Order: sequence, then C-alpha cells, then structure tokens
Amino acid sequence: MGRVREYLADVAVTVGGVVGIGFLSGKEARLYVGGRGCAVLFALCFTLATLLLRDFCRKQHCRDAESLCRALSKRSEILNFLLTLCCLACSVTVLAGADEVLGALLTPLPLPVYAFAACCVACVLTLCNMRVMKGLNALTLLLAVALLLLAGGHLAGEASGNSPELRSNWSAVSDMGLSYDFNAGRHLAGESVVRPVLYALYSVTVCAGLTARLGSNATARQNIVVSLCSGGILLGLVLWILPMSQADAPLPLLCALETLPERIFAAVVLLLAAVTGLAANILPVSEYLYRAVPDKTLSTMLALVLALLLSLPGLDAVMSVGYAAVAAVGALLLALAAKKIKRQRKKSDEFPKKRATIYKNERETTKGLKNDH
Repeated sequence: MGRVREYLADVAVTVGGVVGIGFLSGKEARLYVGGRGCAVLFALCFTLATLLLRDFCRKQHCRDAESLCRALSKRSEILNFLLTLCCLACSVTVLAGADEVLGALLTPLPLPVYAFAACCVACVLTLCNMRVMKGLNALTLLLAVALLLLAGGHLAGEASGNSPELRSNWSAVSDMGLSYDFNAGRHLAGESVVRPVLYALYSVTVCAGLTARLGSNATARQNIVVSLCSGGILLGLVLWILPMSQADAPLPLLCALETLPERIFAAVVLLLAAVTGLAANILPVSEYLYRAVPDKTLSTMLALVLALLLSLPGLDAVMSVGYAAVAAVGALLLALAAKKIKRQRKKSDEFPKKRATIYKNERETTKGLKNDH
C-alpha cells in the first residue's frame, strides 16, 4: 500500500507540473495541440522524454538541476544557466497567466495583485519539504479534474442545445485542423505537427529539476510506471479539453462558468495550480541565486520578484516567445542524455569482451611459463 501511495504521489507531481494556468484555461490546447492526432503525439513525446530523463537521473544519481547538468556535459555551468532561464521563463508564464485568468474570473485590477498573492504562497511552499509539495499537487490535480468536468458539462449541455458552433466542436474533434492561429484559434490547413512536440518538450524541460529529484530516488520500474501513467492521464485531459478549447475567446475553457460559486471555485483551483507550478519552477532559480545571496529565503524572494517583474507584459507576449526557447533547451538536454546513455551501454557491452580477452591472454601466458619449466 505504501508503494502504491508513493507511485500515485509521484504521478500527481509529474502531471501537476504540466496542468497549470495555461492548460486549465484552454489556451495551450488551442495553440499547441488542436486535434486528436496531435494530442496522441504530445502524450507520446512527453512520456518518452520523461522516461529518458528520469532513467538518466536514476543511473547518474542526479538529485537536482545542477547535478543533472554536471552529468550531462563538461560545460555544466552554461547548461545550468540555460536550464535556470527556462525555469524562470515558466515562472514568468505562471505569474502572467495567474494575473490574467484570476482577473477575468473575479475582478480585473490595475496592479498584478493576483500574481503577487501567488508569489507569497509559493515562497512559503518552497520552504516546506517534498511531502507537502506532493500532497498539494495531488489535491490540485483532483480539483483540476473536477473543474474540467464542470466546464465540460456546461459546454456539452450548450452543445446539445441551440449552439451549432459548440455542437460541431464537440462532435467533430477529429475533423479539426492540426493547429490554430495564435490570435484567433482559426484552422491552419497544412500546418506541421511541430507544435505538439514543442509543447511536450516545454512541459518536460520546465520540470527537469523536479524530475531529477523524483527520478533519482525511484526504481527503474517506478520510473516506467510513472512516465506511462502521467502520459496517459495527460492524454485523457487533453482529449477532454480539446472540444472546449475551440471557443474564440481569450480564455476558452472558462467562458462557460457563469455563476459566482463556479467562478470562485475555478479561481481557487487556478490559484493552487499557479502556486504549485511556481514553487516547482522557482526552486532552480533560487538555488542559482543562492551562490550570490547565501540565504535560502532571501534568494527565493529575489527570484520571485524577478519573475513578477518580467510577467508584466502579459501572458500572450510570454507564451509567444518563451515556449519555443524552452523547448529548444529541452531538446538539447534530452539529446545529451540519450548520447550519454548510448555511450554507457556501449561500454557495458564491450567490458565482458575485454575481460574475456584478458583472461584468455593470462591463460596462454601461464601455459607458456609451465612449458618453459
């Protein structure tokens, strides 16, 4: 029972790192997925990339982002700096999304008050142990699923009523285009399937530090099970979101929530998603700043303030630039990990042959000495 609980908590943390503000608002599904085929491609790429990274961290005993970079390359400082920038970019995205989404659900404010509130809660959460973070991620994931079911129920009811556009979206997801315009979500015929791959790489990269910590402490079987379960859960969630994400609105998934209790519930879930995602991604940034400011609380506060300032341009501006850059760094990390695993496997295959050759030479030498005597 304890092992099952550990597996479930591990899956919750992995999925919770992906199910954030952009995911729950429907923006990421509209911009980076688009259809069922691309949803399967996203889940497959995410599963394989997560499994590769977790298995590499288990074999190399990488317990954080810094040790992961040291194991991947001799130029670990450059790699660690790039990975820190990726985590900072994700933190900026989370804060920009929190301020925009919570402002749309509750009351728009001229100052980033909602983002500041998320920073305060995340600062406290980063000082807690991993068990608290796992528990909060599990709770956030359950509430997020409940929110998706609530919004999906509303839109399904509208689709069965007098809304031809929603009814068409709900019943013909497989006929949709592979991707959509960044501004209006319109179909782009002939678009490539690069965006789901970029989205998967982005999702894996921003949680690389947390993945290293979880994967290094797990067994090979646990890493396989957690990767497969996480990919399957994300596939189910994306397929459920797709019909709802086609509404031509800034926040397509939340446009169905009309009553005040529903909006308050959605605000609580989104705030929890923002806090857990921010806490997971701000850790590598605070650890990097710890070199200059050797105080854990102060370095965390400085990292959060920096992310808050960079989030002021808004969610759309951050997503249009940050996702592709983070995905490029993620592709580099996975390529280095695959290369190192392949090299180690080749060495392990050559070792028995070398040992057999040495043993054969020793036997021939011993036999020759006996003949001389």
